[in-house]
Amino acid sequence: MSILSVKVKFFGKKDYNKTFASSGSRYADKSKTFTVKDLVPGTSYTFEVYGTSDCGNSSLISYNVKTKIAGK
Repeated sequence: MSILSVKVKFFGKKDYNKTFASSGSRYADKSKTFTVKDLVPGTSYTFEVYGTSDCGNSSLISYNVKTKIAGK
């Protein structure tokens, strides 16, 4: 199976603000690096990455990260 593209989805939340939500998705090229712009400082994000091909989607890989607040 040959990967045609890679899809990156992200979901962000803040522990102290239950109504806050930040999310998005986009297809990326096959490079080994990927930059997501406009993330919100002090937010916990879950990134989901998977490849797509003519046969469907690959297994999902999930990463959890928290953005830093400037000056802290």
